Amino acid sequence: MQDVFLALSGGNADLVADAIAHYRDRYAHIGLFENVVYPGIPEALTMLAQSYKLYVCTSKPRRFPSGSSSTSILPNTSPPSTAASLMERAPTNAS
Repeated sequence: MQDVFLALSGGNADLVADAIAHYRDRYAHIGLFENVVYPGIPEALTMLAQSYKLYVCTSKPRRFPSGSSSTSILPNTSPPSTAASLMERAPTNAS
């Protein structure tokens, strides 16, 4: 993200930290709720979940809630765990 804002600012490194802070603040209050699920994705995930254990990976900061009703696209699913936790529980060989 820093590289993108550095390029957008014309190389002005003094603006980067402030730009990132503004971006994250807007995302936390507005942008997070502007996202929509692509058509067919809930159905595809429901079908896959019948045969496979599904995992969620995200680059979102932890301050955003996980597993909330506003972000859940599969019914009756538990909140996603952290990647490290999932890796600890993942089988060591492929099934």
